[in-house]
Amino acid sequence: MNPNDSICNPSFYSDTGFDVIRRWLKENCLCSLNQDYFIKLSPYYKIETIKDSQLHTDEFLSAFQRKVPLPLSTIPDISIWLPSLDIIGFQLNPENFQQLYQILILSSKKIPYRMFILIFFN
Repeated sequence: MNPNDSICNPSFYSDTGFDVIRRWLKENCLCSLNQDYFIKLSPYYKIETIKDSQLHTDEFLSAFQRKVPLPLSTIPDISIWLPSLDIIGFQLNPENFQQLYQILILSSKKIPYRMFILIFFN
C-alpha cells in the first residue's frame, strides 16, 4: 500500500493499533530477515492478497487449536549465509549444510508448505 494513500497515513497506523502490531512482530520474530519486513508492513487492500493471507492464518490457527505448536524454536536462522548461495562456486560448510538439511526435513514433515514459505521467504 502506498504511504500516501489516505488509509495509510500515520494517524491510521496509531488509531488502529497497526503500529503496535508491526513493532511486536519485529521484536518477536525469530528470523532477522523478517525484522525489516515487519516494520515496513502495511495493511492489505487487494481482496486476493487478503484471501491468501487468510489461508495462512487458518493454518496457524488450526495448529494452535490442535495444540501442535509450530517448530519455530528448532528452525535455524540461515539468513546470514543464504545470500552467499548466489555466488558462483560458493560451498556450504558442514554447519550450514546441516542447517539447510534441518530446514528441508522440517518443511517436509512438520509444517504445511504455505506456512514454510510464509516463515522463510516473507
